[in-house]
Amino acid sequence: MEQLSFGEELILSVLLPPVMEELLFRGAMFAALLRRWGIRAAAVAPSLLWAFLHVRAEWWFMASLVGAGILLAMIRWKSGSIYLPVGLHAAVNLLVALSNHGLLGPPA
Repeated sequence: MEQLSFGEELILSVLLPPVMEELLFRGAMFAALLRRWGIRAAAVAPSLLWAFLHVRAEWWFMASLVGAGILLAMIRWKSGSIYLPVGLHAAVNLLVALSNHGLLGPPA
C-alpha cells in the first residue's frame, strides 16, 4: 500500500475522522445514552464500539482506545462541549501523522 502524502494524511486522518467520530460517538451516542442510562453507559458503551471499529491484532491497542474513548467522553461531559474532544482527537492523530512522515524524528 502506498503511503499517503502529508496533505492527504492531514485530511484523511487528522481532520475528517476526529470530526466524524466525535460527532457520532461523543456527540449523538453519548447524548442519547446519557439521557437514558447515565454517565457510565454514555462513557463506556460508545468507547467499546469505537475501539471495536478500530480492530487491530494487538490487545493493548484496543484497550488504549477504550480508555481514550472514556477519557474523551468524560471531557465531553465535564466541558459540556464536543469541541474539546474533537480537538484532542485531532491532536493525537496529528502526532501520529507527523511521526509517520518522520517529522518527529526517525520513524520507529
